[in-house]
Amino acid sequence: MENIVIRKGRPEDGRDFAKLSMLTASDYFSEIFGENAESIIENSYRYGNNIFSRQYSYFMEIDGKIAGMTSFYEHDEKNSGLLFFVMLLIRYMKFKFLLYIGRLLKVRKIFARTRKGDMYSAGSAMYPEFRGRGLGDRLFRLSELAARDRGLKRVVVDVKSDNIPALSLRKKIGYVIEEKLPAVKLNGKRFEYLKLVKNLN
Repeated sequence: MENIVIRKGRPEDGRDFAKLSMLTASDYFSEIFGENAESIIENSYRYGNNIFSRQYSYFMEIDGKIAGMTSFYEHDEKNSGLLFFVMLLIRYMKFKFLLYIGRLLKVRKIFARTRKGDMYSAGSAMYPEFRGRGLGDRLFRLSELAARDRGLKRVVVDVKSDNIPALSLRKKIGYVIEEKLPAVKLNGKRFEYLKLVKNLN
């Protein structure tokens, strides 16, 4: 019988966090941050209070091997975390940051449209070899449990409009589409996301 454990992120999980984050939206992150996207996410994971920080991450282990991860944070944590992340980008990239600021401003218009009382599910992913076994549900529901514990009213997640498996799974566990977010064009590529919400009673 498999030993399944869900635990908080640790400092040594940075590489897995980055790899799993890229699985959620590799084309999206690559267009925003360029060829160093995975490295940027991994480095940001080591620092507190930013949107990729380990303090917001949880990992699923199966027989001691990382199978997947999820990350989530409250509305206020999201706003302050985005600011800290931008500061980290400036620190890492220096003058190169100017090449990315236009893309970041475009994405900022649609990123995580949350309000007070919301928990934002920022990213959840399983490695391919662990998919199709119903394990992802446990990770997705973790944000709901945390939100209830904190007395929050909703969980919000953005899903790419053509990601049918992710949309189906979220709808299956009670999420509904609240709005279609404005399309964003990055380097000629069009990105369309849907904002899904689950109200917590």
